[in-house]
Amino acid sequence: MWIYEEGAMSIHVSQKRGYVRHVPNILTGIRFLCAATILWCAASSDFFGEWTALSLFVVGSITDFLDGYLARKYALHTKIGAILDPIADKILVLSFIVFLVAHAPVGVVDIICFGVIGLREFYVDAMRWMSARKGERLASSSVGKWKAAAQMVALTLYGFPIESLLLSISSATMLGIATVLTIVSAVEYTFPAWFRRQVQSFPTIVRVFRSVDGIRRLWA
Repeated sequence: MWIYEEGAMSIHVSQKRGYVRHVPNILTGIRFLCAATILWCAASSDFFGEWTALSLFVVGSITDFLDGYLARKYALHTKIGAILDPIADKILVLSFIVFLVAHAPVGVVDIICFGVIGLREFYVDAMRWMSARKGERLASSSVGKWKAAAQMVALTLYGFPIESLLLSISSATMLGIATVLTIVSAVEYTFPAWFRRQVQSFPTIVRVFRSVDGIRRLWA
């Protein structure tokens, strides 16, 4: 009886995988479309274009988390997805940064932070390319996931076409956090063994990271 139930469960999971196996790649394609439309909105100067760009960035960000969730839940990992997914993420972020520089009231410090974020993306891509040439796979950074979330929140706050002191403080604070995590993530990619040793030397930080990661895994 147990064997039958286990087999039935496997068939049920396989059917689910059959239904959703193309969804992550479709969501990746949606991010490409969102990025292209955001760049088109960057050439527009009307209020409608600003809200459109912000809405598309939020939609693209949601698809990023959603396709990652589906890929983990149903083990939907494909070669084309592994290539296109990080590219779509970077293009989405960079296209919205271009839009913000063109439309949002950003200062010199903001532009420097945007530059750090953009350079990090190109740097990690170069490292992935060099690793691929050696037949190696550069695993995703653990800090990189939190960096991506902080970037999405910070850029979304900057994208609101509303003048508000609270919004300005919140967006600047989140951009600062995102920039710090961006730098830390780049260091983790460059010196993974050294980075792990440094983190392990701070037990409190390790416990915090493990607790947060445990909550994230439970939610996923």
